[in-house]
Amino acid sequence: APPFSTMAKAYYDRKALLERIAAALAAHETGPVLLIKGTALAEAWPSPALRHMCDMDLVVAPERARQAEQALESAGLRKTHNLTGTGWEWSSWGRLDLQVPREEFARRVLGAATQPPPWMPGIPQPLLVPTVPHHLVLLALHTAQHHGSRLWRDVCDARALLEHHPGGLHEALELLRTSPADGEGLLPAFLAFCSFLHRHAAEDRAPEISTVALPEKAARRAQALAGLYDRMAFETAPPIFLSVLRRTGSAPRRALGGLIRRLRRRRQLATRPEGTVRLSSGQDPILGRVPDAGTMALHLLKLRLLAGLWFTAGGRRYRRLLREDRRARPAESLFSSPME
Repeated sequence: APPFSTMAKAYYDRKALLERIAAALAAHETGPVLLIKGTALAEAWPSPALRHMCDMDLVVAPERARQAEQALESAGLRKTHNLTGTGWEWSSWGRLDLQVPREEFARRVLGAATQPPPWMPGIPQPLLVPTVPHHLVLLALHTAQHHGSRLWRDVCDARALLEHHPGGLHEALELLRTSPADGEGLLPAFLAFCSFLHRHAAEDRAPEISTVALPEKAARRAQALAGLYDRMAFETAPPIFLSVLRRTGSAPRRALGGLIRRLRRRRQLATRPEGTVRLSSGQDPILGRVPDAGTMALHLLKLRLLAGLWFTAGGRRYRRLLREDRRARPAESLFSSPME
């Protein structure tokens, strides 16, 4: 992640943009619009600027997608089509994904959306957020879709939610149990995530795989994911490289090229001009909560992690486990872009 001061500046920029988008959505009468994942969950962290991200995710009902697109255009975002799919950009480093529910569970998430609680103060009206149990299921599915390459960030998101809503995991499990059509496909990913929280993140309230009755195929999927997460949790390669490997297969030259392009994009974030908000440690309500660790230490850490990837068998282990997981069952997305 970039230095904390850079992330704090990015938070203020995102917050101002989100307020502009929310006003445009209200003007275009788009109905309920749901803010999910990083931008919403950052508000649950001790400081929202600690949560590094480069994109935002909005969910709208399919019949209101056109009004939502018009609202984004009026807010100054531009529609893009690139290798990662369709989306909306507000700068060279920032991207927004507008999504519509694709499966029944996603429609239920949108239908159960609620006003942001008091511990999510930075989310403007009329934007809504998922309930805590729904959001925890989404986190588990996000981890599975990325095959564990973003495991620790999803774990931190879950722990931040559980600090405010301790019973969230058991409520999420009951949510999936009471909807067999949803639960059969989602339970393995959710239980694998809970198992990791229980064993490696000191979350004693998390249910274990062995305590839930699952069909044989679903149990194999849950165990396969749990094994993958165990390996990923202590991998020497940085998550950014593992994410590139996941997208580029086993070709190291393509993976290296993808890594360089992504690092250049992050550098743009670090060097862009400071916004209108002046930041000073100890006085600013966001930045003052955590001191900046310094840029040099972060660069040295990245160098050590990259060296660990090339001088160990980390990359080969990851690709082998990734192939095993894909054979077990490919993860599917709950949402799709209305522009597809």
